[in-house]
Amino acid sequence: MDLYICFSIGRTEEFLMSILHRSTCIYRADRIILLLLFVLLIFFGGQLSGQQVPETENLFVTAFTNEDGLRQSMVSQVCQDEKGLIWMVTGDGLHYFDGQQFRFFRVPYLGSCNQTDNVMRALIENEPGSLLVASSSSLLHFNTSIGIFKVIYRKEGIYPVLFDQLIGNHVLAWIKGMDFFLLIGNKISPIKLEFTNQLPGTFIPQKAIKSGKDEILISSSEGILSIVPVIKQNKMMFRATWIPLAGCSGIAKSGDGKVVVFAKSKLYSITKSKKLEFITEVKISGKPSLFIDSRDNKWFIDQSYNKLYKLSSEGLREICLYSINGTKAEIIRPSITSIFEDTEHNLWFGTDGNGVLAYNPAKVQFQRSDIGFTRCISGINNKVWAGTFNNGLWELSRNLSSARRINPLYFGNKIYFLDMISDKLGRMWILTREGIEVTNGDGKILWEYPFQCLLGKFILSAGDSLFVVADNNLFKFRQDELPRIYSSTKFFAARVLLEVGDYYWVGTADGLFRYNKSFGLTANNLPDISAFKLSAIPVYGMLFHNGLIWATTGNGIQCYSPDGQKHKMPSCLESLANDVIYALIPDKNNRFWITGNNGIGCVSPDENRMIWFGSKNNLQAPEFNFNAFYRVDDHHFYFGGIQGINHIDPLLFKPVTKTREVKLISLFVSDTAYSACIPQVNPDFTLSRSAPHISGRVFTPDYLSDGAIQYSFLLEGYEQKWSLPSGKPDFSYRNLSPGKYRLLAKSAKAYHIWSKPVVLLTFSISKPYYKRWWFLALTIICIIAITTLIVRLVQQMRYRAKIKEMERQYAIEKERSRISKDMHDEVGASLTRISILSELAKKQNSDPAKAQQIIEQISDISGSVVDEMSEIIWAMNPRNDTLDSFASYIRQYISGYLQTVNIPSTFAFPDEVPSHFMSSELRRNLFLTIKEALHNVVKHAEASKVHTELYFSGQFLKIVVSDDGKGFDEQKIKSWRNGLFNMRKRIEESGGEFQLTSGLNSGTKIKIEISLGIHSNSH
Repeated sequence: MDLYICFSIGRTEEFLMSILHRSTCIYRADRIILLLLFVLLIFFGGQLSGQQVPETENLFVTAFTNEDGLRQSMVSQVCQDEKGLIWMVTGDGLHYFDGQQFRFFRVPYLGSCNQTDNVMRALIENEPGSLLVASSSSLLHFNTSIGIFKVIYRKEGIYPVLFDQLIGNHVLAWIKGMDFFLLIGNKISPIKLEFTNQLPGTFIPQKAIKSGKDEILISSSEGILSIVPVIKQNKMMFRATWIPLAGCSGIAKSGDGKVVVFAKSKLYSITKSKKLEFITEVKISGKPSLFIDSRDNKWFIDQSYNKLYKLSSEGLREICLYSINGTKAEIIRPSITSIFEDTEHNLWFGTDGNGVLAYNPAKVQFQRSDIGFTRCISGINNKVWAGTFNNGLWELSRNLSSARRINPLYFGNKIYFLDMISDKLGRMWILTREGIEVTNGDGKILWEYPFQCLLGKFILSAGDSLFVVADNNLFKFRQDELPRIYSSTKFFAARVLLEVGDYYWVGTADGLFRYNKSFGLTANNLPDISAFKLSAIPVYGMLFHNGLIWATTGNGIQCYSPDGQKHKMPSCLESLANDVIYALIPDKNNRFWITGNNGIGCVSPDENRMIWFGSKNNLQAPEFNFNAFYRVDDHHFYFGGIQGINHIDPLLFKPVTKTREVKLISLFVSDTAYSACIPQVNPDFTLSRSAPHISGRVFTPDYLSDGAIQYSFLLEGYEQKWSLPSGKPDFSYRNLSPGKYRLLAKSAKAYHIWSKPVVLLTFSISKPYYKRWWFLALTIICIIAITTLIVRLVQQMRYRAKIKEMERQYAIEKERSRISKDMHDEVGASLTRISILSELAKKQNSDPAKAQQIIEQISDISGSVVDEMSEIIWAMNPRNDTLDSFASYIRQYISGYLQTVNIPSTFAFPDEVPSHFMSSELRRNLFLTIKEALHNVVKHAEASKVHTELYFSGQFLKIVVSDDGKGFDEQKIKSWRNGLFNMRKRIEESGGEFQLTSGLNSGTKIKIEISLGIHSNSH
């Protein structure tokens, strides 16, 4: 345990008294030794108190280290770009912080000459999207859009100095051996200084401040250098003046525009005539650097001793930095290298070994004391008293900086405190499970009234009377110089009692009751208690405020009018319906401070807003207790919880009503990074139709605001409403349809004040060609054309089918006519002859021989008719419409026909004849032609044999009928002319060729060639 003896006498007394009361079992000898030590420390403390020792002030900071994403714990400098993004240089690269996470950038390793490029020491934004970085060996340019470094100048061990003051929009820099130069673009342009006096040769610049419009003042350990640019003969020159000041360690600019210099414990201001005017003496050892914030607080960084001081209107304070880790606040003693103030007035402390520390002056930080499970709180003699569970009775200072046990020998760790209240005589009435004790300001017991109870509460103090509820008993005590009990009666097991007009309002674990005062403070006079019940929800506290009764319950807060009717509350309080609320304290700004099991809340009914405070606000724990709250005045509110007690001055809580706009920090288009680093403002692009996805991340410069910042997004063209508020700054939209889109975003602080919506990006997704107007028009035209074509084809097919049907009908009719003609010409004629011969035969009764001859003729004619009918039937039968059937039939016919006249016949037919289709008309024409040829052979040729050939190749059929008869001369024969003409006509009408070859005594040959494909297609 570190023991510092730089206390004032009062602090030393408090420290020793806390030791004396820390335990209930300290031996008498030990107490004597401690008392002797106490006397010695008082003596030496009086000696030390004569020295000027700065008071301490606690600052609660947020520490960002390697565990949070920093690559290196040495942070040399912090700056903020024009977008509000925080950048910092470390011992291992450049980083930015967007409020949620860090991202780092390193110079690529290209060889031994640039190993130290990533040991970065300074940076400045020379123009939007452009950073200049100084390392121990180089000057670098960094493009924040593409995330690439470019070397401006490199040389080992040069340690360039960058100044954050521009001359003609150019950065001023310094390198030992090169002196001062301007960075114009990415080039070095040396400048020449015209001195009015001599600059010391050991000059090494530290920091630059702009004084007035053009003058720049640069500090060093030996003095101040003034540089003023002037134009001579159309050339820029630089007039320099050296202001000696030994021990100068800091320079800054105050809020009133004065340049303040610190040297050897003294503050000076520099006049226009370059004179030093003494301001005040600040007794700080060492050579601390100086920083002045926007509130005109002067900060002194003593890196040699790892100390930080602040000089304000309240005087000089030594700053103790605390880092909140969960519910614990741990003190840290960093070596601070730089201080930066951002646009939200947050302070960023760069350190050598502790990362970067961020401090928000506007953030609510509760004072706290971890004294244990606090059951009740009150106050006496400008001190705060707290009764705990199993940890005794405590007295604390107003700011909770000190705490001591009160009378630990009497109020031991087994005492269960229920309630406390002070009276007008400066005494404390203490209610425990063992009864009531009245003590003085030192905790000495003045009077006691023992009894046993489990629950109890001081519910009413009126004049000299004090009313106490213990379980179901109501005790009335007198608070004069001699405390005593007046009466005892049965009552509610009340937690709180209010007098409003003619009614008592009683809050209990069973609910809320309201009854007329005429019944008195006793349960014996109440006829039916249920008739007075307003609510069955457990009540923990009540408050009469602004003409209304406010009750804290197990289901949030309820509000009633004095007549017992529920009153409509702000909607922000309706969200507490499922929360247990213990305390409800109004402040001067008409806000309520509440406690529960989720921390401490502040409610503004007028604005309908609420904010919760948690562990980041230095609460002892998120859970608080019933009856453990206390209000001293407008500036001191106390709340007790399961680990201790918290204090706040509510008037210091002034929530900022303006929320900064959201900005884009990263963007992925079709799952590919849109830019290597920071996207441009409001990018406009076309999204791939094959991967219509966008995602990204936003940030807001409200890095350290109270509570978590919430974000909401709206993609116009896709959504109708804003997305539900979320603490995640990420957005993602996938599988978007073609169209035009705009992505908007907004943010809100914990007090639910939304920023102005901004357009983050604009993009479009082109329609596929099959959805564009020209394609749709072309498609419609094609559909119309195709439909027209199909209709025409269908009509043509119908016409062709109709024509074919008509042709078929015609063919049927023709076939019928042919059959009818054949039947008439051949069968009919034969039948007529048979009829005639039959009549002649009847008349030949007298001449049997002649009758017999006639009958034979009839028989021959009948046989001919049968053959003719067979031929007709064969030709009509569709089963015979094949080539193999035709070949078989004519072979059979030729054989049978020639056999009757004793003429031998030979055949040359293929072994296998295909079953190719042949129409009945073709079969008939071919058959009749062959029949006519055979008839001529039998009748005229006098042939001794007939040879028939049949060939089939592809679609072509060839038939040859030849004999060895006497032949004929075609020019002289006339008796055959009609028969030959009919034969040729039949074949040619069928689409074939007919050829006859004959000569005297050389026989006759008939050759028929015809294509079966024609007849097959017609079929």
